Amino acid sequence: MQTPSSSRPMRTALLQHGSGLRLLAALAALGAAAIPASAATTTYSWTNVANQVNWSSTASWAGGVVPTSGQDTAISIITGQNAATNNDLGPFTLNRLVMQTGVGSTKTLGVKGSALLFVKDSNNLAPTILLQNKSTQGMTLANALTVTDALTITHSGTSSTTVSGAITNTGGITFDGAGTGAITLGGGVTSGAGGISYTGSYVITVTGANTYTGVTTFGGGTVSTSSITNGGSASNLGGASSDAANLVFDGGALRYTGATAASDRAFTINSGKTASIEVTSAAATLTLAGATGASTNGGLAKSGAGILALSAANTYTGTTQVTAGTLLLSAGGSLHGTSTVVSDGASLSLADGSAYTFTLGADGYVNGIASGKGISGLGINTVSLDGDFVFDLASAGTALGDSWTIIDIASVGESYLAGFSIANAGAVQSGGVWTFTDSGTQYAFDQGTGVLQVVPEPAATALLALGLTATLLLRRRKSA
Repeated sequence: MQTPSSSRPMRTALLQHGSGLRLLAALAALGAAAIPASAATTTYSWTNVANQVNWSSTASWAGGVVPTSGQDTAISIITGQNAATNNDLGPFTLNRLVMQTGVGSTKTLGVKGSALLFVKDSNNLAPTILLQNKSTQGMTLANALTVTDALTITHSGTSSTTVSGAITNTGGITFDGAGTGAITLGGGVTSGAGGISYTGSYVITVTGANTYTGVTTFGGGTVSTSSITNGGSASNLGGASSDAANLVFDGGALRYTGATAASDRAFTINSGKTASIEVTSAAATLTLAGATGASTNGGLAKSGAGILALSAANTYTGTTQVTAGTLLLSAGGSLHGTSTVVSDGASLSLADGSAYTFTLGADGYVNGIASGKGISGLGINTVSLDGDFVFDLASAGTALGDSWTIIDIASVGESYLAGFSIANAGAVQSGGVWTFTDSGTQYAFDQGTGVLQVVPEPAATALLALGLTATLLLRRRKSA
């Protein structure tokens, strides 16, 4: 009887079992290379020569050797035939699992049966799963999974793949890879104290009332979910508390496909990254606390036809982009970014009780943006203002005539509602012009032009009138 192959000679073992498997030699080599091998690991290669299903059958494996459960075990299921494999060996410990189908194949591949426990091998190599479905049909991993050491699941296929078993996650899971096929994580509850990091380039749909309490990180691709509840409650994104450290945007995107929902969950945007949040349904409003974590220069991008409402004080200082639908600062919400860009057909809305803070630099600069535009647009869009503007003037210019374009009225269809005000101390309004004094310098914000400028002190009445007259000449004429 032959012995099971080590990681490196896996290709040779496969070639010994029929012409169908010879066609898969290249895939086998790729699978071995795609996941790091350890000298300690023994690889058992599925042959499917006799159309067997159970793992306990000697006819199912290269060399007729049934795999042994253990930390140094690797399972390789690479097939050009329909294969519905069943782990009937009971709870099974292993370090690596490879599932692959051939390019253009019309075959299905599935693994089911008893639970799989993924652990480090005796050389301390972390556990891995490679899912590479290039068939036109689906691939399914249906076993319950237990993860005690940090597990990486690499999806590199071009067709749909499903991981449907319940997952007990104490070691942490990373979904990575450059697959182009969609992947679904669901059907079973993911529990445990481990976190989940999504770093792959693909769309992964997450379902189930998951209860895991670790950190969820959006590091790449798109995570699609239909359920986001309050912190501490089960949801697609787990049951961690509402603390901003438990939802982290590190370059990935969140797509919400559910109905209107409100959650107290906050999130963190890592430095230099953008939190991309899509609300797909025009009938849905998703309310989150917002980016209340550590202040960074990260940004926020809102897309999708629905409404994203932020209800707390956001701490990121990067650009806010609204490419579709509506970004709403609800009562108690605040924004403090470099600029806000509203695309054609999109809208920004500040509810009564919300605030937008602009940090001004030298003359012509708003929040450090060289264009000098605080809120700008890319076409026909709306900005509905029922909250407060706050001007941070600590670094602002103080020379007479210094000015800042707060709203680019040439590209934004702005409307000021009854709740709008300038929240700087002492601000008063007359005819749509707000004036206030900060550290001895007089400022005026004109709703008609969207411009804030340094104006003469109130004592210089004639000069003030002249300045306001010049401002009024810049106003856009609006039809009644």
